[in-house]
Amino acid sequence: MIEYREEPNSNIAEIIINGPVSKHDYDIVCDRLVALIEQKGRIRLLEDIREIGKFDLSIIPADIRFSFHHLKDMSHCAVVGERAWLEWLTKVLDPLLRCKVRYFERDDIEAARIWLRDDPD
Repeated sequence: MIEYREEPNSNIAEIIINGPVSKHDYDIVCDRLVALIEQKGRIRLLEDIREIGKFDLSIIPADIRFSFHHLKDMSHCAVVGERAWLEWLTKVLDPLLRCKVRYFERDDIEAARIWLRDDPD
């Protein structure tokens, strides 16, 4: 399941991944992100990865296309999780991306939200 939330009156969105993700659900989240980008300009994103379950393989090329097209529209990305590979991936990707990327442990989700709200561009 993938869930989408927006922080009211801001340019911050949260994506919560908790189990299987369908292509339909993925497309809905992408549409909402694009709408926020069109409304606010550059956005800040929190990816709360609780559990990665089965997912529709057609999401992979769709996500690559979305990322290449919209990464420039994100200034910050906070990745929240409990997996060492997520922290490693975040550190590897940070210097390669146009946005600031930072990993937070599950217990530090509020620190991630504060970082997204308060860190300068």
